[in-house]
Amino acid sequence: MGVHPKTVYHWVRDGKVKAIKREKNLFVEEPEDLSAISSAPNEIKEEDRIPLVRGKEVAELLGISDRRLRQLAECGKIGCRKIFGARRYSVQDIRDFIAYKAVRDRLPNGDRTVPKSTAKEKRENVMRWVMNRLAEKA
Repeated sequence: MGVHPKTVYHWVRDGKVKAIKREKNLFVEEPEDLSAISSAPNEIKEEDRIPLVRGKEVAELLGISDRRLRQLAECGKIGCRKIFGARRYSVQDIRDFIAYKAVRDRLPNGDRTVPKSTAKEKRENVMRWVMNRLAEKA
């Protein structure tokens, strides 16, 4: 037949085919339904195709390193897809990132919503918190 068992499972789950489950096995009630479903044309329309670009090319285009591009993808700042373990970036994701970067650079505080505090301010805040905790326990 040439249909993967998981595909049949999805068809049963979606209600395209009726089956009976006995223990861990699925038994399809009407096997001729499978041939009708699997022979349906699986054509991809041209407008549904997404042009994908390799990470090295995107990094060169943006003027950053491959490593920085991976970091941006991991934190969600630029969208990517993994295909067989390799990251691929759509043209739309690249455009969105360039627009995001342009808007971010125009903000007075960059990407941060809270002003970046200095190390001295952080130490003072920690000391203030410790003193408050000690005062509460006393």
